[in-house]
Amino acid sequence: MPELAKIKHERFCQFIAIDGLDATAAYVKVQGRKTKRSKTSAYRWRTLPSICARIDELLDQKRAIASRGLALAVERTAITKQWIMERLQDNVERAMQAKPVRDMRGNETGVYRYEANAANRGLELLGKELGMFREDRAENSFLLDRQRVEAMTQAERIESNRQLLEEAKKRLREYRAAQLAKLGDTPGPIIDAEAEEG
Repeated sequence: MPELAKIKHERFCQFIAIDGLDATAAYVKVQGRKTKRSKTSAYRWRTLPSICARIDELLDQKRAIASRGLALAVERTAITKQWIMERLQDNVERAMQAKPVRDMRGNETGVYRYEANAANRGLELLGKELGMFREDRAENSFLLDRQRVEAMTQAERIESNRQLLEEAKKRLREYRAAQLAKLGDTPGPIIDAEAEEG
């Protein structure tokens, strides 16, 4: 569909579709002033079949451009959902290790640091992606309330997070297998790094 014959109608459509304005704001911007009848006039314009069709066309063009831009960005950076999931899993595993604290010279001090916040955040992101949590709750089900966490010993926290990581790994394997099945590929053996080490 080509641009509308009336310039004001075309600008009205562009303000709605491209700039995201509501009908009244777009009408006022096109007219250059607000009147008592701006809202009713905007509604009348917005319900015209030619304007509805033009807005739909502009929105489709906007979506297509955004989609091409996203595809191009993914192609250039080679970032996929699987890549992100793997990096999150690596970060969680690193954060859950007890890291030795080092002095300024790089010598271990004998104190170990556990990054609980980083581990919990990584687990939360993995869990959300795998659909493990209901979004209608105020808090995600796997997050422990603050009082319980403070009452836990460090060993209990590590064990709790390890269990959550194992569940996330299991779901990730299931997710990968489902994605491969959608593509029609048959998955090869899924290699578990921990099984290889042990």
